[in-house]
Amino acid sequence: MIDCKICGKDHCTYMDQYAGSGLLRYKPRVELDETLIHHGILILSEEDAVNLMEPPTCQQVSCLRISDPGYRLPELHGGFYNHVGEFKFFDIERDSYSRKAMTSEIAGRLVEFFKQIGDDFLVIHCFAGISRSSAVGMAFARFKQDDELFETIRHSCWFDPNLHVYNLLSETIPSL
Repeated sequence: MIDCKICGKDHCTYMDQYAGSGLLRYKPRVELDETLIHHGILILSEEDAVNLMEPPTCQQVSCLRISDPGYRLPELHGGFYNHVGEFKFFDIERDSYSRKAMTSEIAGRLVEFFKQIGDDFLVIHCFAGISRSSAVGMAFARFKQDDELFETIRHSCWFDPNLHVYNLLSETIPSL
């Protein structure tokens, strides 16, 4: 049961939408999503984020989209986002011959996006919803000074945060 922090109602549409996606077969993933929602964040795959038709809360919702450079992101179906930020970098930890890792310039833009959205609920997605988005989610938790959220993401078996992304963002977040 997911109770909204704003109105106290059960916004179960998120869980209902994915009944056929296979995620609901995994009770630990449902419990993780409920915990994340309680902290004002949801980390999803691109497919799940694109198909999110209603927000899991009645507060303002922003979306942070991560993809590879040159990849055209599909349109979001939910028209409820207050802010949408798109950030493009490869899911690698160091530059390779043909691919560039995330830069400090992109990290700075991400932190500015954190500031811009204020107290909005945040949906973060990358292609699989495992590495880049969870690293950004951990940095967002640090930015919000939410240690419980940070530890939830860090210790979840559903995520494998890209440490290069997290470290660059950590260096960029102003000392609070």
